[in-house]
Amino acid sequence: MKNILFKKYLVFAMILFGVLFFARSSWAATYYVRTDGHDTNCNGLADYSVSHGNPCAFLTVKKGVNTATAAGDTVTIHAGGYTGEGIIVSAANGSSGNLITVQGYPGETVSLTNIKITHNYNKFDHFTLTLPGTSCDGSQAAMILGGNNNIVSNCYVYGTPVDSCNTKCPIGVLFDGGSYNTVLGNTFEGYFTYIFAMHGANNTIQNNTIKNIIDIERIFDALFVSSSITDGTIITGNEIYNYTSPQTICSNHPDIIQVVDQGGLSSAKNWVITNNYFHDSTASISENGAGARTTGWNIRNNVFANIRDAANFVTPNTVIQNNTFFQVALTQAGVMSVSNNTAEIRNNVIIGAIAGPTHGMIDIQGGATPTLGYNFFSLPKANGYGTRDSTAFNAIKGTGSINGGDPKFVAAYDNCITSACDFKLQADSLLKDMGATLTGFSTDKDGITRPQGSSWDIGAYEYIGAAPPPDTTPPNPPTGVAVI
Repeated sequence: MKNILFKKYLVFAMILFGVLFFARSSWAATYYVRTDGHDTNCNGLADYSVSHGNPCAFLTVKKGVNTATAAGDTVTIHAGGYTGEGIIVSAANGSSGNLITVQGYPGETVSLTNIKITHNYNKFDHFTLTLPGTSCDGSQAAMILGGNNNIVSNCYVYGTPVDSCNTKCPIGVLFDGGSYNTVLGNTFEGYFTYIFAMHGANNTIQNNTIKNIIDIERIFDALFVSSSITDGTIITGNEIYNYTSPQTICSNHPDIIQVVDQGGLSSAKNWVITNNYFHDSTASISENGAGARTTGWNIRNNVFANIRDAANFVTPNTVIQNNTFFQVALTQAGVMSVSNNTAEIRNNVIIGAIAGPTHGMIDIQGGATPTLGYNFFSLPKANGYGTRDSTAFNAIKGTGSINGGDPKFVAAYDNCITSACDFKLQADSLLKDMGATLTGFSTDKDGITRPQGSSWDIGAYEYIGAAPPPDTTPPNPPTGVAVI
């Protein structure tokens, strides 16, 4: 009898737990903020002004954020300038699949100074951030991401001019020690010292636009502090262009990516840099000098076009595959410098570097013997995509490489801002079906499966051919229906 009662109570308890769990999932609330709301006379649960009577919207963003403390809660903010509230700081943890979301109302401009996420599973979306920081320690960056599994998306950040590199340091994003955070689909423009100050592992920077940047030190800086741990960083789908360095404000050495030895404390292992479009910039592609603490980088399916200075890849076990380097480092000894035996450089388009013919396109330093092969090398477009010096080419070609010839891009120009470039291949490109079959990935920059022909293509894009013409054949009439 006791066992029967126990089983009944157990079944009842399980049913009750299920009911409570289901009910809890419906507790998530949406709070509203409006410039005609009120923080004490409204509970925030309706999208009305205070004159409508409670329920109505809150007046301040901070009130909404501090009220939305349950996983799955949302704060929706209507158009207006809320910069007088200062930095907006997260208030609670969400959970996996139930983020706490703070968002601007779709199609409206909501202006904040900056945001700081110190909790987990939060999302801030669709804001204009007006204060990307004036402190060199990152404490006033436009976006500060501590905690884990957070997202900041669809924001616009303009960096205001600084009076000196030493007194003001506008920063776009500080990854402040957290992990698995994502910066997605944002736009950064103007004056900065760094766009992304890296200090956290397994973070993702995806589909952002970084444009019209002036006198900046770095786009991606992995040594914001000497002990930065940036292992597992993913940089994918971003576009960077018109990164200029007139040095009227800062005298610097501009790099798109920098990792430099800092007393042996930093770590930037296993970065993935893929499917990006970096073009028309007076900067170096990368400066990488942290030795063994930056092993295992994957650099794939990127387009680097019309960039002034070369890439420095000294990271052990670096894989550089299926990238298009178009007119990079024209006056330098090589498009990229490599100084370790464990690098693999295959299936790349490498155009540029008219100086230093004894080095060729890849400046192999210190007697290194990287794995090379199936790359295309040529002089710039203005030189008719001419062949390299034969001595230099033979020293660096590897199996299956091609020396010179028109790669037949769809559209390639000396300036991809004034004229839209398209580095996909034409049907008669000599790069088609000339690459090696690689492992670790199987698509091109646009997600097209490789190969489309008999073998992989060289460069960032796989040729897919023209779309077939539409079928204009009239359909057969149904059986038994007369044709008139």
